[in-house]
Amino acid sequence: MLASLRRVTGDAWEVRHAALENWIGDGRRRVAGGDNSGGLAVLYGATMMEGKGGEIPRTRELADGVLGLRGEDLDVVTRSVVERVSEAHG
Repeated sequence: MLASLRRVTGDAWEVRHAALENWIGDGRRRVAGGDNSGGLAVLYGATMMEGKGGEIPRTRELADGVLGLRGEDLDVVTRSVVERVSEAHG
């Protein structure tokens, strides 16, 4: 997804790595301090834990065919989202 965003926008994005436990802990501290955006970090971090979904991209095939979903071009979808966000935030 990040590679698609780079292709679509031409922007260089800084990638920082953090231990999952630190990521979740930071989110909890932010929530405790009144910054509710920390809840997103907790939620995202929780879904990346082993046994909670974090291993799925590495261990399973996508179920698009089983669900009858058509394939989409990630760059086309990314471009559409970037355009909508730009329009909404002028």
